[in-house]
Amino acid sequence: MKIESQADAILRYMETHKKGITPIDALELCGCFRLSARIWDLRHKGFTIESRPVKGHQYCRYVLLKEERDV
Repeated sequence: MKIESQADAILRYMETHKKGITPIDALELCGCFRLSARIWDLRHKGFTIESRPVKGHQYCRYVLLKEERDV
C-alpha cells in the first residue's frame, strides 16, 4: 500500500477544485502546515501554479494553471 505524500494530496485537490487551495484547506486536508513549501516542490516538478493573495488576509490561494509537466 502506497502512502500519498502531502504534495500529491495537494496536487490532487487542486486538480479537482479549480478555485485553488489555501493554507487552511491544506491543514484540514492533510495536516500540512507548510503549504508554500509543498507548492515549491510542485513547481519544481514543472507544474504551473499561481499565487493569488486573499483580500483582507495575509495568505495566498494557490491555483493550478497548467497540469502538464514541463521538466
